[in-house]
Amino acid sequence: MAVHVVPGGNVGVVLKAAGAASGPLLAFVDETVEKSFKASVVLLTAPAGAWPRQRDELHGAGLDLTAGVELVDGGEELLVGFGTRSAKSLEAFKSELWALDEYAGVRYRDPRDPEGHLMDISLEPNPGALRREILQRLGEARELTVTELKQFALTDTVYRAADAQKVITTLLHSGAVRRTPEGGRLGGDVVISLASS
Repeated sequence: MAVHVVPGGNVGVVLKAAGAASGPLLAFVDETVEKSFKASVVLLTAPAGAWPRQRDELHGAGLDLTAGVELVDGGEELLVGFGTRSAKSLEAFKSELWALDEYAGVRYRDPRDPEGHLMDISLEPNPGALRREILQRLGEARELTVTELKQFALTDTVYRAADAQKVITTLLHSGAVRRTPEGGRLGGDVVISLASS
């Protein structure tokens, strides 16, 4: 493994000169994702509140699978963003995110949560924010399959796909959403819609 520290711009030029552009590349960047290089995975930091712009930059660099989380420690806040082309890599990032030391004093905030609640770090995270985001997404889309909702959780929230499956089950039991077909296993092709629609 080779490590290249590149202050300022011209990341693509430096990596090409170093011979790093041809193999898998993990880039850790501070705030700006350049389109001039094609990393396999990008991990970035930026000020809290910057996720929409950072997400667009990751997509512009060809990394279609993204996740962002804001770390909050007292009055300090920091956005950590992640971009990849591999769903497996994104799922691994999410799993490691929730496996961090929950006693370090840091809490998470989902940058897309409409209410911006702080979450404690736990292997079984509180699903409140995901519940709100799924209901909001269903309100926008009218109906989505279980697979689409799991993909939404993976790429548009701080949660994992498996967390979405649990939230969908809870929402069905509470009567907040309905499913088509009404019976059988809750497979990926089952269509979920708001009960009020």
